Amino acid sequence: MNSGTWARLIQITPELRGDAARFAQMFQTLKGGTMEKLDALPGLVTKTCTVVAIWCDAGARTKVELRHVKADGNGFVLASDMPASLMEVR
Repeated sequence: MNSGTWARLIQITPELRGDAARFAQMFQTLKGGTMEKLDALPGLVTKTCTVVAIWCDAGARTKVELRHVKADGNGFVLASDMPASLMEVR
């Protein structure tokens, strides 16, 4: 299972498309920018830490699921917020 952690996601929202000045800035950054410049443009790039969780349930069946790593007040937790990714390995 590929967690896709390596990928940066770019979201061009309707609000961004509707703001001529912000859209022009984003377009210029995409045209000749670097990853650092893309990362610095507020609200454009999403970086989500995704990991692969593998475990055996009580019936000794192997399960695999993508999970997001999220910060909480005590550190980091694995969130089971992608139920569609759950697979059973036979």
